[in-house]
Amino acid sequence: MGGSTAIRVEALSKTFDTAAVLHDFSLDVRAGELLALLGPSGSGKTTLLRIIAGLDFPDRGRIIFGGDDATQLPVQQRAVGFVFQHYALFKHMSVAENIAYGLNARRRSERPAKAEIKARVGDLLDLIKLSGFADRYPSQLSGGQRQRIALARALAVEPRVLLLDEPFGALDAQVRKDLRRWLREIHDRTGQTTIFVTHDQDEALELSDRVAVLDKGRLEQVGTPDEVQENPVSATVLKFLGDTIEVEALARDGQVFVQGRATPVVARPGLVGPVKLYARPWQLQFAEAHEAHLHGTVRSSYRTQGRQRIEVDREGEGKTVVVEASDTARLAAGLPVGLRILGGYVFAD
Repeated sequence: MGGSTAIRVEALSKTFDTAAVLHDFSLDVRAGELLALLGPSGSGKTTLLRIIAGLDFPDRGRIIFGGDDATQLPVQQRAVGFVFQHYALFKHMSVAENIAYGLNARRRSERPAKAEIKARVGDLLDLIKLSGFADRYPSQLSGGQRQRIALARALAVEPRVLLLDEPFGALDAQVRKDLRRWLREIHDRTGQTTIFVTHDQDEALELSDRVAVLDKGRLEQVGTPDEVQENPVSATVLKFLGDTIEVEALARDGQVFVQGRATPVVARPGLVGPVKLYARPWQLQFAEAHEAHLHGTVRSSYRTQGRQRIEVDREGEGKTVVVEASDTARLAAGLPVGLRILGGYVFAD
């Protein structure tokens, strides 16, 4: 994947009525990369995608395609491919007609010859592994097949960038997993610059070359899946990317203490005094009371995908901690336990 910039978002701001949706938002999308826009509902993901597509326009800021300012260009002149969550296929058209729609809709002077369009449709049906489906109609296809057709239609016009808005949100869990792997394979074969919106952390981390985490219209962090998981820049990023516990702690001389007991967590230089320590479920271990950083009572214990997940009500705090373990038998509700912190992340209180 090259380092050149395919799309530059510069200081973008957008307000609907009195609600600010994007705040001075900037982001570079590299040519040929698959970038995920990840964040909770209302974080500005879809608004950003629609502005890149030309379906909405910003109050301030610019959209640069390559070296060209596309901020005021209408959607028809941006050469983008857009795939929606709910397919948006034409019910009265066959699969082949749906895929060819964008090519046939061009002005006569720009429209490819019929034989060229037919060949392009055939190539795309091969690419999405639906050869032989050309004459079927959307009503005769499964949800996963319809979404593949929607993607082929977007690719048919050879877009500068492919935009996907929650493309698998309407599908069941197993179909989502299958299509995630398939989309990554398609991307690797085509090298298409792609931006997709999701609120599913697993989807973003599994599929993307880089992840941009949004919150309340601002860019919190952008990096590879490993970077955002292992080196989150804020508690917001950390908490959005998976289960965490939050513990009052004290940073002193580079060490982090919980209830007066040292933890293995290292405080970054300059971080002193009261802090928040955040740990993942697998960064906790059951321990004897005299070795524990936290104490509590088992609320429930259940198995998920080969591991035990134990919910523990923290003593005197009214908060519940989730612990993951692979070698722990199911624990009885009401059992008093101690927990030792094996690792985590620290941010200012």
